[in-house]
Amino acid sequence: MWLTMLPFPYDFWQFYVGSRIALAGGNPYDPAAVSQGMLQLGWPPSEGYFGFLYPFWSLWLFIPFGALPFPAARIAWELVVLAAAGWPVSQLLRPLLRSALSLSLPAGFAVFAAVVFPPLFSTVWNGQTNAFLLLGIVAWLRLLCCRKVFWSGVALSLTAVKPQLFVVFYLWLSVRELRRGSISGLLGLGAGIALQCCLSASLAPQAPALWLDAVGSQLASSGGLPTPALPRIIAATTGMQAAAYVPTCVALLAILCSVFYAPLRSIRAGLGVFLPVSMLCAPYLWSHAYLPLLPAYFALLSDIAGQRRRLAAYGLALVGALGAVGVVRPQDVDAYMIVIPLALLGGTSLLLSGIGNREEQRDAEPS
Repeated sequence: MWLTMLPFPYDFWQFYVGSRIALAGGNPYDPAAVSQGMLQLGWPPSEGYFGFLYPFWSLWLFIPFGALPFPAARIAWELVVLAAAGWPVSQLLRPLLRSALSLSLPAGFAVFAAVVFPPLFSTVWNGQTNAFLLLGIVAWLRLLCCRKVFWSGVALSLTAVKPQLFVVFYLWLSVRELRRGSISGLLGLGAGIALQCCLSASLAPQAPALWLDAVGSQLASSGGLPTPALPRIIAATTGMQAAAYVPTCVALLAILCSVFYAPLRSIRAGLGVFLPVSMLCAPYLWSHAYLPLLPAYFALLSDIAGQRRRLAAYGLALVGALGAVGVVRPQDVDAYMIVIPLALLGGTSLLLSGIGNREEQRDAEPS
């Protein structure tokens, strides 16, 4: 009984209310309507209110749950989130993906590492959508390894539920596809997003226009969140707003380098370098949005396990990142929110520069 008194799963309340409003022909992007609906369901007033901040094409994901009674919808949503998080973990242990990521971790240890990965626990507890982002990344990786490039793009379109996290990653993918002389993956990505748009518009025809009207206020709301991403931390610590664009400039330079440097176009570089950079460049980010970095986390653990010298170098880099963030971070910024991708980025950079890594990169690159 005590569980029914908690706002659990925390984020699902806004998904449920927003989807019900959309299903009834209303405006899911009206914060007042969403807040009122949450209060009517028993949302604690002390928790505050927030609106439905997802793009209209993501409504197809939420509306089926909005058609259920709230108690049943909560249980169903949690089961789906668990499945969306569990399937990628199981796939990462399969020989095909283990080979692509050069994983050598025992299965039991890998499962344990996934369970204790902080973004996974946070995603499940809060009922967040980041499990679907991980699902899109791992399905993309699996289909890419199976040479199903178009369908890998369709699977990757699941990440468009939170497109602000993947802008740099999409740019890297575009350069990679063009450099390889194929745009099948990009066509698949576009087709997947188009399919989501059509499905959502058929379920809530009023949603596209309402979302376009609400984009400006949504961006303002996102900019006002109390836990900023790396660009805003840089601006706050240096006092120069222009400094906030440093991560984006670095990301664009890295993408340009990938045109000439083949290892930067590999799967492993995409997951371990460009995906963390993409998330660090996002306008806002909660820590549990880092769940899509689980494959890179596995790869990094696998590579440094048993290699004391590399483990020491990685440990020093991680301690340095923790210390720097702890010293310079402004008030109310959680250090761990940017340390995870920084650690993966630093660790993967070590891997890419390691002797013999070129052979691994070439073997992991699908033809």
